Amino acid sequence: MKIFVVKRKNGDFILKKNWKKIPKSKCIVHLAGKSFAPDSWKDTHNFLKNNILSTQLALDYCKKYQSKLIFTSTVLYGGNYKSPLLETFEPKPQNPYHLSKYLCEQLCKFHHDNFKTKIVILRIFNPYGLEQGKRYVIPEITDMIKKNKIFLKNLIAKRDFIYIEDLIDAFLKAIKKNIKFSIINIGSGKSYSIRQLAKIMMNIYGKKIPIKGKKLFRVNDYKEVYASINKAKRELGWSPKYTLKEGINHLKQQLK
Repeated sequence: MKIFVVKRKNGDFILKKNWKKIPKSKCIVHLAGKSFAPDSWKDTHNFLKNNILSTQLALDYCKKYQSKLIFTSTVLYGGNYKSPLLETFEPKPQNPYHLSKYLCEQLCKFHHDNFKTKIVILRIFNPYGLEQGKRYVIPEITDMIKKNKIFLKNLIAKRDFIYIEDLIDAFLKAIKKNIKFSIINIGSGKSYSIRQLAKIMMNIYGKKIPIKGKKLFRVNDYKEVYASINKAKRELGWSPKYTLKEGINHLKQQLK
């Protein structure tokens, strides 16, 4: 399998001219776009523009070369559903970032219905791994542990964390499977509160630090989230290999 990796240095992929630089491929894995949800409230225009235009151009590319598309989406189910969250639940975008991903999913479905483009939409829960931005919770807690001071804005929110190695495995399986169109959750199928996460991380780092924080939720935030991953098991033959503890321990070894 030959892989062509497209990075920021290859240009802005909301511009059609830059897609002409990509060689003909059997499959596109579309990872580009703006993704930090809190920023989307103050930068809605750019979130919508970047995410939607890059997705439309990816779909145009797939139409031209009859390529398959793996599209990365997010948790779109809204705050009122009880976990485990199923792919059949109606999407209810809770912020402009979610809205941009929902509209991209609609573009994908339109292209499949009208041009028979093969598309797998992966709704990724809370990924973590090497080189993740420090605004995300696991790198944030890692920095706090190193400074021997933990203060978190929301200790009780429960999230489904998926390690990057498992996520890569899901992408590889989605590339290989002959699927015409499907929306599939990729998560661990379990949830942990931010307080529990901090305790697990301190144990791995051999630290005992008082955990301080608040019960502050973002606007329209979820209180508890975890994925139903039965469809991923059934259609992709995928399930996570790393527990949260194993994933964070593996990440710690890589950070040395």
